[in-house]
Amino acid sequence: MGKKYITPDGKYSEIMKWAFEMIADSNLIVVDVWRIAKKKGLRCGKNNFWVALRNPVYCGLIFIPKYKDEESRLVKG
Repeated sequence: MGKKYITPDGKYSEIMKWAFEMIADSNLIVVDVWRIAKKKGLRCGKNNFWVALRNPVYCGLIFIPKYKDEESRLVKG
């Protein structure tokens, strides 16, 4: 069995990185950033863009579910 891993998807990862930076550093609203990202070549709908923004994996965190007596937590990936 091979190891499971997550890897960026070339062009789309660059656009998403740009989008995160724009949302963090500019006065643009998320919908405007999504529209510009679509023009840059991002292929996802507005709802999926919102879901991606809230996904902790995009900021390097992985969710570890509760196991036996341990609590669930987010860890650096």
